[in-house]
Amino acid sequence: MTIGNWINVGMLAVLIGTLVVAIRTFQLHTRSIDYSTYYDLVARFSRAWRHFLDAEESRKYYEFCELLNLIEGACHLHRYKIVGNASKEMLENYLEENIRAIVNYENFVQNLHRMKSGPETFCEMKHFAKRHDIDFPEL
Repeated sequence: MTIGNWINVGMLAVLIGTLVVAIRTFQLHTRSIDYSTYYDLVARFSRAWRHFLDAEESRKYYEFCELLNLIEGACHLHRYKIVGNASKEMLENYLEENIRAIVNYENFVQNLHRMKSGPETFCEMKHFAKRHDIDFPEL
């Protein structure tokens, strides 16, 4: 083998090594972003629940709407697999718990009808509830 061939083999080996490191770094970065997204959603849920539960009666409906909009958005992220594998199961469990709790809220159905703005209102939540055997009222 000529010296030129050895140089080419060496450059190819460095390129392959760099590619392997880049792929691994990308995987770790993706997981980090995935976890960060999940953590952000859980923190938002916590704030939304706190605002709803602590709200004065005059603001309960508004805070409930905010909570449902957050859940609707999270159901959309889950349905279209925007949240990665590392967080998918945790988010799914969290959404299931939240939707079950809300369905049991005494003013839920009344507020849902009040919030309805069209046939697609809360379609993501309805879809999620159906897939997880949660009794979600018809609007």
